This record gives sequence, C-alpha cells and structure tokens, in this order.
Amino acid sequence: MLRWLLALPLAVITVVSLFFLMATMVGPTDLSHNAPSQSLAFNLVFSEPETETARKDRTPPPKPEPPEEPVAMQAVAPQVSQSAAEPLALDIPEISLDLSVNGLNISAPQMADVPVAKPSPVAAVGPVEIAGNQSAVPISRVEAVYPPKALRRGIEGYVIMKFTIDAQGRPIDIEVIETSHKRVFERSALRALKKFRYQPKIVNGVAQAQPGQTFKYEFTLAK
Repeated sequence: MLRWLLALPLAVITVVSLFFLMATMVGPTDLSHNAPSQSLAFNLVFSEPETETARKDRTPPPKPEPPEEPVAMQAVAPQVSQSAAEPLALDIPEISLDLSVNGLNISAPQMADVPVAKPSPVAAVGPVEIAGNQSAVPISRVEAVYPPKALRRGIEGYVIMKFTIDAQGRPIDIEVIETSHKRVFERSALRALKKFRYQPKIVNGVAQAQPGQTFKYEFTLAK
C-alpha cells in the first residue's frame, strides 16, 4: 500500500512533464528574428521559332492603286452625209413576159368581161320638218332605223308626229297624227324623235315649253 502511495505522485509528475515537453516541441517557432523573405516574381514569355512560311505570310500586301477618275463621255451626234439621205436610183430593167406558147395563146381577162353585181337598194330615212310652226332650233338629231320588215318587202312611207318641247329642250307628249302604213314605221320614228334635243325658247331669261311642234319622217329606198 505504501508503494502505491509513493508511485502515484511520481506518475503524475512524469505525465505532466511529458505534456509540457510535447507542447514545446509542437508549438510554432518564432521567426521574427530571421530576415524577411523576398517575394519572387516570374515573367513567362513563350516565343515560337519563326519558320520560312511565317516570314512569307508576314510580308505586307501591296497597296491598292487609287481608282482612275471617270472620263466624261460626250455624246456625239451621228453625222449623216447628204448623199446617204438622197434616195438611191436603181436601174431596174424592164421585164417583158411572153406568155405565148406554140399553138396556145394566153390572154389576161379584161375587166369589162367580168360581170359586176348591182348593189342592192339602200334604205334612206330623211327627217322633214313641217314649216310654219317650228319656233325651236334643233341642236341634235337622230336618224330613224328602217324597219327590217318593211325593208325586206320594199315598203316606203312616212310618219308625221306632234309633240311638245319642254324647258330642257326634250320632246315630250309625242303622238302620231298621220302615217302612210299602220304599225310599220311608227315605232322606229317615235324612238328616234325621243332622242332629239332642241334649243329651248327663252322668254325674259326663262326657258319656256313649246307645245304644238310637228315633225315628219320619210322612209324611202334608194333606187
């Protein structure tokens, strides 16, 4: 028992001493007395050996030549010689055609030998104004169309119409008062007269209507 009491304090002292020794050995050393270290700088330059191809490529290209200034072109009118404008006189020899063959005579047909067809009769439609009651001046007339039925049959005739000229110069209130053939020429005459235009009658600066006007259409065939 006595041995344990003497060995325990010695063991504690030994362990503590070992800890202090190890702490001293492991701790950082003081480098304050040493000279400060200098920083090192490195500049790396890589240079490749130049080859002959690189030297050729390095040759500067030739400078381009400055563009030439455009030359102003002056239009020159073509000169035509007087002799060229004159017509050329060509000597054309006369050629005679001999169409006679031994035993055969060829003669060109004469125009007198060719029969000429006579023209067919042409229909003529003529307006005839009845004098004595025409105080308005017509400024536009329209020819009536010859009825095809009468043209085929060769019928001639006339139509007399009575009408009023309004303030605008247009025929109104048209009626047939006389005709040579019933229901043959009336429709064509009425259509034509409706397209007439007259100069209105002016009284004290105001256009007036003119009643009691008459007009006659004659339908004839050219002989």
